[in-house]
Amino acid sequence: MEAGALKRLYGAMAEDQLTNGENIGSPQLRDWLRSANQLFTKQRALEKRIVNSFGTESDGSIASLMRRAIDQGSKGDATALAKLLKVVPPELQKETVASALMSTTRARGGAESGGFGFSEFAKTYRGLRQNAPVYAQVAKAIGQENHQMLADLYSVSKRVTDARA
Repeated sequence: MEAGALKRLYGAMAEDQLTNGENIGSPQLRDWLRSANQLFTKQRALEKRIVNSFGTESDGSIASLMRRAIDQGSKGDATALAKLLKVVPPELQKETVASALMSTTRARGGAESGGFGFSEFAKTYRGLRQNAPVYAQVAKAIGQENHQMLADLYSVSKRVTDARA
């Protein structure tokens, strides 16, 4: 398909997802889903900006370091997260951690493949919360207001995941 047709198709699918989120859940769920999708878009832009600013490291691009930091952090290993926060300037740490979290929680299958993954987010966030030293780094980087938003997003994601099951 041509790029314009694909954009229209993806736009219609995104709007359908938002509408169904509102119909099944609430207007607030629609807003949360829109926010999650916007974070995903910002994450992609931030990855490009960081790679352009810092280049790549021997293990690959900083985008892979971002995903690895969250993946390993959710399993209790804070090494990659500490390395990530050393590489990124303090004024970009909030966006970097949020982007890394959204990158690792993309839906891996089904109709929403590549978009926000409720079950993936719930699993990752739960793993981070169970590892207090790791989550302390995450919470410090993203700030108190965003820490609460992640907790709310976890609650919604868990409920959506449970409802799907």
